[in-house]
Amino acid sequence: MAKNNIAPKSVSTKLGKIQFQSFIHANSRILAWAANNGAKLPNSSSMSIATTDPINQYMPKYPGASGSPETNGTKPPVVNLGNSVSMNSIFEVFNRVKAYIENNNTIPKTVGVGSDTYSIHDFLYLLSKAIVNHNPGMTTTGTVLSSCVPSSPSGNNNLAKLYKAEFVNIAKNIVNYYTANKKASNYVESSLRNLQYQSTIYVLARVGAYIQNNKNTIPNYVDVTVDSSSKINGGSGGSSSGKLAEFLKATKNCQLNDAKIQNLARQLTFGLTSELSKAKAIFNYIRDQISYSFYYNTAKGAVGTLNAKSENCVDKNHLMIALLITTGIGVRYVNGMATFSFSGHIGHTWAEIYIDGRWVIADITSSRNTIGNVNNCWNHEIWSKTAEITF
Repeated sequence: MAKNNIAPKSVSTKLGKIQFQSFIHANSRILAWAANNGAKLPNSSSMSIATTDPINQYMPKYPGASGSPETNGTKPPVVNLGNSVSMNSIFEVFNRVKAYIENNNTIPKTVGVGSDTYSIHDFLYLLSKAIVNHNPGMTTTGTVLSSCVPSSPSGNNNLAKLYKAEFVNIAKNIVNYYTANKKASNYVESSLRNLQYQSTIYVLARVGAYIQNNKNTIPNYVDVTVDSSSKINGGSGGSSSGKLAEFLKATKNCQLNDAKIQNLARQLTFGLTSELSKAKAIFNYIRDQISYSFYYNTAKGAVGTLNAKSENCVDKNHLMIALLITTGIGVRYVNGMATFSFSGHIGHTWAEIYIDGRWVIADITSSRNTIGNVNNCWNHEIWSKTAEITF
């Protein structure tokens, strides 16, 4: 390769010529073994991939040094085809998949499990099977199927909770559909109507992440926080006038018609023209002028918070959201959990502001935070994204 600046089609060994793809697979297994055994190399490595194996029918294309593999057809790379994959190795990647989707607003093309890599639609099968097998406490392993991508993903679901019995049943239906059709379905049916393919991956990845983070405890429910308009499904992220209107309304604890709220919103944004500059002015005021006090749930709402000047995360968000909506900027509550240095992994409420066509995180509980950047907590676990919080 140093001489010709190109990888060889095959490598000559005592076993005969080993094809390029098989050689990569063999060396990946060697490196994985070394990583798990104190950087020692194994004495031998078995060659289990024949030239007729599907892995040797696929040639990866890389769009750049940091790009992910792309494929020429509808079947991306499948490694370890038909062999067993341990449940532990599958559960270990759920947090990574969940974080990738939340950080990039799209599903990954491939997922690494142990030393192997699977297409995201094949991973959905493994993900579903892991949840099905975990529910009754089984310790069996999953096997990989060679499947195709869904032909035309679509959905029309509502945003609400899916309870344990239903999301386990959804996972069962996915496993059965894969087995019968050898491909991912465009959507899955639920009590919330049809969950689009990409939404299904995200929702079930969150279930798996919860199990992994909570000592193998399966959750009683999962909040469905994405629909067909969400960016992971190719939508605009809720930017249509109909969708965004939901996040511009007064609620019980966001009193938009209060004179003090309206006057303060005008004062803070006077002379500012962009959504970002207005949002920053309001965010910085709440962050710096309203001190933090620990207590649970809503105590005073937006108006009470403005008068008291010392509130918890829920009430501080009530005031910020009221001021933003009064200014004409869409904003929503995000409820879930986060890890803090002193208090550990606890319940938390923050916001997402709709700025210049996208939702941006806004956590006003620390002077170290700015719009789009959170520095006082991490490991966010999202339960819901809503226009109103009633607790």
